[in-house]
Amino acid sequence: MNWLIRLYNQNRKMLIVIIIIIIFIIILIQALNYLASRQLEQDNKEALNESMEIEEVYNKNESLLYGENAVSSDRAEQYNNTIDTFLNYCLNGDTGNAYNLLSTVCKDELYPSQQLFEEQYYNSIFGTNKIYSFQYWSGATYQVNISDDILKTGGQGEKTVDYYTLVNEGNDYKLNINGLIGRQTSNVTVESNNLKITIQSIVQYNDYAVYNVNVKNDSDKIVLLDSQKSTSSIYAINENDVEFRAYNEDLYLNDLLVNPHTEKNLQITFSTRYSSTIQIKSIVLSDIVLDYESYRADPDNYDNTISVEMDL
Repeated sequence: MNWLIRLYNQNRKMLIVIIIIIIFIIILIQALNYLASRQLEQDNKEALNESMEIEEVYNKNESLLYGENAVSSDRAEQYNNTIDTFLNYCLNGDTGNAYNLLSTVCKDELYPSQQLFEEQYYNSIFGTNKIYSFQYWSGATYQVNISDDILKTGGQGEKTVDYYTLVNEGNDYKLNINGLIGRQTSNVTVESNNLKITIQSIVQYNDYAVYNVNVKNDSDKIVLLDSQKSTSSIYAINENDVEFRAYNEDLYLNDLLVNPHTEKNLQITFSTRYSSTIQIKSIVLSDIVLDYESYRADPDNYDNTISVEMDL
């Protein structure tokens, strides 16, 4: 016992310094934890305020593009109710009723079965603790935002932006989702050099459009619809004479070859963003090879090509 007292007396100053340092470290840690908790609380409040501001903006039926209310109040109420109902079905996991609110075109083009809707859309977007907001975009289209509920998740979370278009089917409104605007039937046909090219339908999405084309070759030669020497040889032209190229990388050689006295269906995708005010006026295939065998034998000197423009 005496040796402990002697050891304490000999090292008293050092022990006091060590104790003071330990107390200081404890106080510092507590202060830092307090400041961190206050900062997190402040961040959550700011995020909540931002979310509330967004919610307030997105509840209006004023166009994000044009800054005007282009939807009548009665129709806006029907549009809003349809979107609200669909999203609440999804938030509550009622995928059956949600699927029933999809339009016939949406089911045909994207989700021919409820299982595909669940696998390819619902499961990738909707989960627990989700909230949503939406605002009028253009035509009958709304921009929809689906995000994590920061009050429950405690963080910023992920956000999905989609575009929903309202479609009148009978006496009810249905939805095109996943950026699908709509499908338009068409029978625009051009005939030239024993070729008959018909645009059968146009499927418009928010960021692009898919043209379903039928080509009938009544000649005795294999026809190549595009040499693919240029990435801009197939293009669309809008009313302002702006050109939009096709996604040629989606078209392979076999897609573009049409054998003699046969016909072929193909899809051509254009980078034409949807607009309710500016329309596409024509489609151009500017480098159609009329004799593929001769072209393949000497592509550098081959010159028997035609350009076809289809006015919509």
